Amino acid sequence: LEINGETTYYEARMVPLSDKTVLTIIRNISVNKKTEIELLNREKILSSMTIFAEKIFNSGINVGNINFILSELGKAFDVSRTYLIKKTEENDELVLLKQEYEWCAEGVFSAGDVLDVEKFMIQKDSLFYEKVKQFMADGYLIGNANEMDNDYERYFMQVQDLRSYIYI
Repeated sequence: LEINGETTYYEARMVPLSDKTVLTIIRNISVNKKTEIELLNREKILSSMTIFAEKIFNSGINVGNINFILSELGKAFDVSRTYLIKKTEENDELVLLKQEYEWCAEGVFSAGDVLDVEKFMIQKDSLFYEKVKQFMADGYLIGNANEMDNDYERYFMQVQDLRSYIYI
């Protein structure tokens, strides 16, 4: 059942009390169901990482193996795109990032269709750079279109028709 945009799960049990009377007990099992879904997603991610490690062990790091893990992570996190991004240069004023690989869900266009993915130039005095620093420190970055606090990020989201992202 969807209430205020959030899925709520219920369990109903029916016990006959007589030929014409039934006792119905309904309880909210949303917390248990969400925990179950999270555990299944973690299991998918760990399984994908295990398969990825085996692939690397058997055939090394190659395009096929990178595409495999990006697609598995994209599906597990239920996102439209996943990227592998490399820092190519840094000086006192800016950081240059390059998109090395991208996976897109079926029907989703590539970022390369609308952006220069060879050279993401981010000024160190920008608000977006603070997020990029966090990304480089933590290994991931989560963004939501409702929380964009700078022009670069708003543009980045708008031209790709994104509402949210996770960079890993």
